[in-house]
Amino acid sequence: MMPTLTFSNISVNRRAAEEWVRNNVLPYLPKTKIRYLLVDNEVLRSYSEQGRQMWRDLVPAMQMIKRSLKALNISTFPPSRGMFRYEIRDNVIIPMLNFLNRTKSFLFIDVYPYFPWSQNPYNISLDFALFRGGLSIRDPGSALVYTNLLDPMLDSLVFAKSKLGFSNILLAISETGLTL
Repeated sequence: MMPTLTFSNISVNRRAAEEWVRNNVLPYLPKTKIRYLLVDNEVLRSYSEQGRQMWRDLVPAMQMIKRSLKALNISTFPPSRGMFRYEIRDNVIIPMLNFLNRTKSFLFIDVYPYFPWSQNPYNISLDFALFRGGLSIRDPGSALVYTNLLDPMLDSLVFAKSKLGFSNILLAISETGLTL
């Protein structure tokens, strides 16, 4: 549960919401199945001016937390939980990886950090997407720490192919859309 004194700041501060999710949700995944998050349970009791401000901050705080969860893509984050989509895994991915393995070829990929950022610019730091540092995210499953958006996107694929028994196939980036 998010304490009362925390959520007023989170209601207006995207980075505070992301930090709260990183500190209070991500460390428990994937070992713990989190179904619900509570944003205070007694916020409506107070009639003081501070209490009334908390009433106004309640829904925006809930929205910021939801955006942060979505931006971190909890269903695919951490990268150590990466997997291929079920509908293409057996008929496309496994035969392709078998071919690449037999021919000792690279798996060339197009990976665009711009797209996740552009879909959630309020929840994904532009600095994180552009390799500017200042922010790090830890994968609790692998203990790897990421300082930019590209690396966890790549590692998600590394973990996914490894789960299918193809850890020896090397990746090569064919496009990123980044002007580094």
